[in-house]
Amino acid sequence: MPQAEGGQSPAGSGRLLLASALFASLFAVLLLLWSTTTLPQRPVLLVGLLMTSCYALFTLSTLRLRRSVQRFSAALRDSESRNHRYRSIIFNAPDAILMVDADGLICACNGKAEQLFGYTRTEMVGRPVEMLLPERIHARHRRHRAGFDPGVHSLPMTGRRNVVGMHRDGTEMALDIALSVETEAGSARFIAFVRDMRERERLEQALLQQALHDALTDLPNRTHFMEQLADAIRSAGDGGVAVILLDLDNFKTINESWGHSQGDQLLIQIARTIALKMPEQSFLARIGGDEFAILLRGLSAPAHAVEMANQVLEAFQAPFLLDRQSVPSSASAGVAVFPEDGDDHHVLLRRADLALFAAKSEGRGCIRRFRPSLETDVTQQLELQVLLHEALAKGQFDLHYQPQLSLASRTVCGFEALLRWRHPTRGNIAPGEFIHVAEASGLIVPIGHWVLDAACRQIAKLLAAGTPMPIAVNLSAHQVRQDDLVDRVADALRRHAVPASLLELELTESAVVRDYRQVAMTLRRLRRLGVQLAIDDFGTGYSSFAYLKDFPLHKLKIDRSFIADLEKRNGLPVVQGLVSLAHSMGLTVLAEGVETERQQALLEACGCDELQGWVFSAELPEEELADFLRRQAPK
Repeated sequence: MPQAEGGQSPAGSGRLLLASALFASLFAVLLLLWSTTTLPQRPVLLVGLLMTSCYALFTLSTLRLRRSVQRFSAALRDSESRNHRYRSIIFNAPDAILMVDADGLICACNGKAEQLFGYTRTEMVGRPVEMLLPERIHARHRRHRAGFDPGVHSLPMTGRRNVVGMHRDGTEMALDIALSVETEAGSARFIAFVRDMRERERLEQALLQQALHDALTDLPNRTHFMEQLADAIRSAGDGGVAVILLDLDNFKTINESWGHSQGDQLLIQIARTIALKMPEQSFLARIGGDEFAILLRGLSAPAHAVEMANQVLEAFQAPFLLDRQSVPSSASAGVAVFPEDGDDHHVLLRRADLALFAAKSEGRGCIRRFRPSLETDVTQQLELQVLLHEALAKGQFDLHYQPQLSLASRTVCGFEALLRWRHPTRGNIAPGEFIHVAEASGLIVPIGHWVLDAACRQIAKLLAAGTPMPIAVNLSAHQVRQDDLVDRVADALRRHAVPASLLELELTESAVVRDYRQVAMTLRRLRRLGVQLAIDDFGTGYSSFAYLKDFPLHKLKIDRSFIADLEKRNGLPVVQGLVSLAHSMGLTVLAEGVETERQQALLEACGCDELQGWVFSAELPEEELADFLRRQAPK
């Protein structure tokens, strides 16, 4: 029932008013009788008045006392309710709560404190608070407690600090404590609100790990590597510091042909493999997609950094296993050494990157150390990249055609398309100056598309002139790895309306052996189109006949280096062996770079089918092809 003001219920107030009204009425009646009665009767009325007044006073006092008791009972119930709520809040608080007296003895604790420290309330109450701390800090904590001034910490929730606590099982834990000081009868009492910081520390450690490490390989990332490199340079002393940057040569192809999940597995395997090669005081990080960085400390000589890079690259000689399939991979490395190559961690990393760029540009799978001229070289190569973009856009490329001679019929049997660049101000720029830049920058792919289209257009012209002749086009390793290569070849043949048999595509050994599975699929699809396939520069790469029988090839081109040595000791037997083995596999053999009649005669004696070189004809611009074919036509 709702309480009236002052804690009295409406029913109690009504009873008090009713009793007051009754006694007032009775008193009024007695007074009236007093005034109307004779003197002898008045003593009796006086007694009645007195009794009525006393009873009225007693009744009113009783009612007032009852009301006071009710108020006290209500206040007591309210106090108990509040105490129950406070106890519930304290018991269910997310933090451990301890009450400690001035002597350092635990007076009370909540359930969370029992969970945190592993003791029951009975085991803790009455014992020194130091029982909850490691023994090594007991004395220090007692001194701190003895010097604690409650006056300074009289405000609630002050004196916050981080301490080390100890569980019953001896496990130490980081704790955050906020103190509240109460003073009663001149004696201080401390209430400690204790929070377990282990979870926060674990979270902070996880965030730090995430910020400084690569999620895939769990190696340190670029940020962490730069911190370590800066620290290594600051504390180098007399010892040298080196940076080795590694970049995979064919990772993009593996990603595209095997899928990103397999590419990720390859990166994990490579990270583990490199880690096994790391010496003491080294630091390995993954700083990019397929780029790793190695920090070497305490070098006695700069050459040791190059030796270390060689040891790492040796790990790439054996193929990696992906889904029980062997996947060959290679890497290039750039090296920069402190203080010779740079005295700042940013400079040192940049110069190692320049050395890496040079390694990839000069052939890949190799190591280059930074040299001052690299900065100029890289600047020039970047300029050349810009010019290559312009050349492609403005039609500055041409194709020249070198005739190929059939040794059996002594007639022209085809041409090889050779890319030439005529710059408006620099003049003719040799392929040796720009091909490696085009490959390193990826521009070789659109340039290769242009070459393919121009060659098909020339085949169509020769066909229309009544002199059909096959033309060979070189495919770069980058082109072979493109998913749309077959579609582009088919489109070029269709647009220029030329038979596929008049187009020959030449691939290098390295392009064929690397990414074996994808290349095999691509070559089979090209062969189904009717295109002729040849291996170019045979003998300069893996020199393995194993892949020749697995791929649908029709021609093998012997590299010019073998032809140059043809008249030297053992030169002729080597060429004879190549020709014999190629014929046993049903392949036509063409010799490149034939420059003398003596070389031509020896090749004929070996059974070589075709040749190409200055002994027969130099390369020809497009406008001279018709006259050349007329001169070569049988009389």
